[in-house]
Amino acid sequence: MDEDLTAYEQAIAVNPTAEAYTDLAEQLLERERPAEAIAIYRRGLAPLPDNVTLLNDLGTTLADEGELTEAVELLERALELAPDDAGLLFNLGNFHDLAGRQQTAISFYRRALRQEPHDLEATYNLALCLQDQEQFADALDQFARVIEYGGARPEAAHLNAGLCFSKLGHLAMAEAFYRRSVELEPDYLLGWYNLGCLYERLRRPGEALSAFHEAAHCDPDDAEIQERIQDLKEER
Repeated sequence: MDEDLTAYEQAIAVNPTAEAYTDLAEQLLERERPAEAIAIYRRGLAPLPDNVTLLNDLGTTLADEGELTEAVELLERALELAPDDAGLLFNLGNFHDLAGRQQTAISFYRRALRQEPHDLEATYNLALCLQDQEQFADALDQFARVIEYGGARPEAAHLNAGLCFSKLGHLAMAEAFYRRSVELEPDYLLGWYNLGCLYERLRRPGEALSAFHEAAHCDPDDAEIQERIQDLKEER
């Protein structure tokens, strides 16, 4: 153990609480030493097997290391002890989402939102899962909440709402939301790219070309965008 971490070890020796184990593990994570942090969490769980904080923190750290199966098992144990904990429910939703189990993730995100209705991160993640499952109308309801209440990266929320409208055949609404995404973030490649694709679909080649040029400014090395620009120039 590094000399500057000795105090944390001494704190565990004097008073082996969950907080003491967590403090040391967090110091190790800050030093990018996850394997050692995981070992500390496991040490803490040996005498404190029903501590929700240790179960959650170990599970989260394991998930960050790609160990999703054990992460889910740990959080399910924690949830048995604290069934209404919104953080646990959110994390379980996230872990199932990462593992490709979107329907299960949707269930956990909904349960988390029943506990914390204004959690915009859970709302946004739920919307993305619903979108992946082609439940576009339900996804739009969630994206609308994120947009209304000011979640992070509003340009992405507008873009995804536009994608849902496009899938539902509401192309004018899709255009409006794509437009808003690039108004919010003028260098938003995905916004310009999808706007260009929409204009191609609407047989508005001039506007499509303009949108793809804006996308190319965001990433001049994107071969697909350059190909679309060239194709549109040749068609004209």
